Amino acid sequence: MVSKPVRSLRDSIMLIAGWALGILSSPTTDMIRRRSAKHRLTRVILTELRSLQDTLALVVIQVSRRRGALTRPLLEALLTTLKSSDMPSPRVGPCGTIDGLLELDEDNLTAGQPLDLLEQPTRALAQGLRTADGGVPPAPARSLLA
Repeated sequence: MVSKPVRSLRDSIMLIAGWALGILSSPTTDMIRRRSAKHRLTRVILTELRSLQDTLALVVIQVSRRRGALTRPLLEALLTTLKSSDMPSPRVGPCGTIDGLLELDEDNLTAGQPLDLLEQPTRALAQGLRTADGGVPPAPARSLLA
């Protein structure tokens, strides 16, 4: 049988330990939630930045091709930049388009005529473009997204 002073001391210690754990539980769960939210936000931002990078790479190709200034060094620089950004699949999207363009001969590369693949804007590009007067450009006749 445990004496009364030992039982009282044990109960006091348990009371203080419970109180301390109760005080520490809220900041601990908040810290875990913040860390989780930070990871989710980082993942979302990186996904959006990769999408923007893809869109801008296609815009650079379109503008350069229409101006007749599309060159192999430009395509190789774009491809190097895209591959260095930890793309999940380098054969899809702009990387695949650039690889296809690099296979063309010099005359077809600098012809300045738009390619079928580049002619249709992506959804992000179509939503982000504005005309000089601030309006939205007209929708293309046919779309890859339809």
